[in-house]
Amino acid sequence: MEKLERPLSVLIELLPQYRLVNSLYWNTINESKLSFHNQCLITGFYNEFKDTLIFDKTILNFILTTDKGKQLQIIESFRIEIERNMEAYTNNNSFFDKLDTYNICAERPDPFPREIEIQLQETNNIWQKLKELRGNLEAESWKGNKTATDRLFKEEEDLDKLYKAEQKKLNILYQKKKKSDSNASKYAENLFAKIHQLSTTFQTIINSYFPVQQETVESPTPDIEPEENPITEQLDDSNEPPITVKPTIEADMIFRSDEMYNKFQKLEQKLITDKYLDENLIWISRHDNRTVDIKSLVTFLVGLVENRYFLPNKDPKIKIFFETRYTVTIGQNFERQRRIKYLNEYQTVFFEYKF
Repeated sequence: MEKLERPLSVLIELLPQYRLVNSLYWNTINESKLSFHNQCLITGFYNEFKDTLIFDKTILNFILTTDKGKQLQIIESFRIEIERNMEAYTNNNSFFDKLDTYNICAERPDPFPREIEIQLQETNNIWQKLKELRGNLEAESWKGNKTATDRLFKEEEDLDKLYKAEQKKLNILYQKKKKSDSNASKYAENLFAKIHQLSTTFQTIINSYFPVQQETVESPTPDIEPEENPITEQLDDSNEPPITVKPTIEADMIFRSDEMYNKFQKLEQKLITDKYLDENLIWISRHDNRTVDIKSLVTFLVGLVENRYFLPNKDPKIKIFFETRYTVTIGQNFERQRRIKYLNEYQTVFFEYKF
């Protein structure tokens, strides 16, 4: 990131590396393990971009030298990747922080132990032959057998040269192993928490130069309801909810990333298994009087909100998305003040759900 005179190229260089690191995060989550190769890539990413002062200067230079249309497009791409990185760590920080990266480096694929084992065996075999030959040489020397002594002395000289050559090969392998271990130790630190802090700082820097536009709430009415108002099963006393035409809300308009949407779909399959949803994605009544169980739906949505499945300030769109998707009327029951009391309840009601 030192080439500040070319801020556009610097940021374009960083973007694909952020995407790569994010994909490595999700591969690690899905496989429940971290490979040494991926640990090296993640460490390289952090070491290359950890200087936040340079990033700050790069953004400032980027603003001064780049067309505004390009600025907004690139910055929005950055926001998405940074949020995905933060999302992956925040939702799985316990898993990431417990990864034993030191042991991962120690148990990396390494050819030298096996090569050393083979070479050590070969060196020891020659040493045993050399010891035996020297014993025979000493015996023949005591007997005064000059012919045998001369022959054995020549064999001992040749075998000693061979032994020293094999020792040299062994020492070279030991040096290579030592160098390999020293290189691997550079990747032994668990950097996931530091990368999360780095992403947080990047996000703060970007937001200081490009403030996030807050989405206006669709309804002019206040979002605060009396705390004693319970979640209602229906909006009014009539048997049929009012007919309204709702705009089409696509998943990418409310979900933070494709990964979070895919996680949501897995949770949705469990909702079907547990009879909250039917196969046609209609929210099922779980009451004797056949009224729709809005409380359980809002509780489930609170779980999604608390685990950062959604983009910020999207409450109206989230409500419409799920009303349309599940053929149900949520109404004012999803308003923030009404759902506060259910912040902890989702962990009890949906305790088997891996949010």
